[in-house]
Amino acid sequence: MTLQSFITLILLLLLTACNSVMSADRMGTIPTKLERSKWNGIWSHPEGALYVHVVSSSKGIIRLAWIEEGGEKDFNLQIVKAFVRRVGTWDMVSVRENDGKKDANYLWARVVNDGDHLIIWLPDPHKFKTLVQQGVLPGTVKNKQVILGKLNSTHLTRITSEKQGLLFMWDTPLILMRVAE
Repeated sequence: MTLQSFITLILLLLLTACNSVMSADRMGTIPTKLERSKWNGIWSHPEGALYVHVVSSSKGIIRLAWIEEGGEKDFNLQIVKAFVRRVGTWDMVSVRENDGKKDANYLWARVVNDGDHLIIWLPDPHKFKTLVQQGVLPGTVKNKQVILGKLNSTHLTRITSEKQGLLFMWDTPLILMRVAE
């Protein structure tokens, strides 16, 4: 996976890793009720700025936009739709891999929004690969990508409970600071 597609799919994430964890559907089943005052605005990160706009506060839908450098003198506006859903006590954000493709998978991460910071943790591909290979979670492993299948409530509880170990890259979160509303 290239840095450009990784950024496009997971909110300007700082890693250029080839490994990723995707799912066949959005992560979680219950849309998070979003407070526009906590989400809308411009969020800054050393890699750039991200504009967040709540499309539907009751359905947990946000639109993300940023400028991506397209060459020496080119800049491209990138816009994607993201879904924020509740899994237990956690919020997860999911972004469709190739928004135009019908069978595209979702990249996802845990997200915490305190109103001033967005903190995003990616799932650990090595740990999810092991769980899929052991049959603990449904899915497939293709090259260095883990694609989770249809997840039920038991699977989601396993992901958030930490009974299967620490499944997220807790020591390398992406932290964005709100710079304007």
